[in-house]
Amino acid sequence: MSKKQLVIDTVYKQSSPFYSSTITSLSGSSVALVSNTLNELLAEGKISTRKDGKKKVYTLLDLPPNTTGVNVSVKPICTVAEKFDYIKDVCRMVINGVNPSALIMGRSGVGKTHLVRSVMEEAGLVADKDYLFVSGHTSAFGLYKLLHDNREHFIIFDDCDSCFKDMKSVNLLKCALDSYDIRRVSWFSEKTDDKDDIEPYFNFEGRIIFISNLYAEQIDEAVRSRSFCMNLRMTNDEVTEHMRGIVEKLEPDVALATKLEVLEYVDSISGSFGSYGLRSLIQSIRIREGHTKGNSWKSMIQIVAGSIG
Repeated sequence: MSKKQLVIDTVYKQSSPFYSSTITSLSGSSVALVSNTLNELLAEGKISTRKDGKKKVYTLLDLPPNTTGVNVSVKPICTVAEKFDYIKDVCRMVINGVNPSALIMGRSGVGKTHLVRSVMEEAGLVADKDYLFVSGHTSAFGLYKLLHDNREHFIIFDDCDSCFKDMKSVNLLKCALDSYDIRRVSWFSEKTDDKDDIEPYFNFEGRIIFISNLYAEQIDEAVRSRSFCMNLRMTNDEVTEHMRGIVEKLEPDVALATKLEVLEYVDSISGSFGSYGLRSLIQSIRIREGHTKGNSWKSMIQIVAGSIG
């Protein structure tokens, strides 16, 4: 059992509100590991938190099977398939100019990027021609220059979370995504003074879709209020349900029966994965296909599960 899984198991054994120090003591794990694991469980909607003086108090929201404590279940508003259909609808509305921006946020490894790209393709839009796809890090001034040079264009930011963590970048985004008819973005400094091709202000008329592994509460409220937001929280069971719906399209050279066999197995050990998602399934299918020693492919998947995803 990994140290992280030990922390998770310790959390699930709590039958009443608890402090992080309780988990640190009972699991014998480091403060950093416990803190990171609790933040992940918060992001996945499995625990909640509130302030008790200067301390945070955590409470379980959803327990896995065969654990002690009270299992609080909430009836979902819609099915997993409907959630992804809503994401498509939001993207189409940005394409059609209903709103200048959308935020597709939440759990990693479930195909958010692929979904957005497929909507672009269905709409007849071509990357680098009809829209710009930006991935990776950007500084605040880099963001200003990007918006400046593409002021009338469609931009998709994928895994570019540095935009949300720097207040200069956040302020630029608030200007670019505003609900007014004129969205003026400004940068007054020696950087623009020294560059003849960069104006100190401009009107942004483009559209933006953000794809992020952050959750809504981790993104500035003013940015969220200016965009259509889809906060994609999914349990492992919901991830499996989603994968069942698209497994036929994954790894097309592999027989469907084999892929379904692997899916049922990874579902049974979903809690062992560091981050359970499409990459978990795809890599597990590849292990199943590449390993030829009887059923030992299951053992191999379980051994590497903590690193997959």
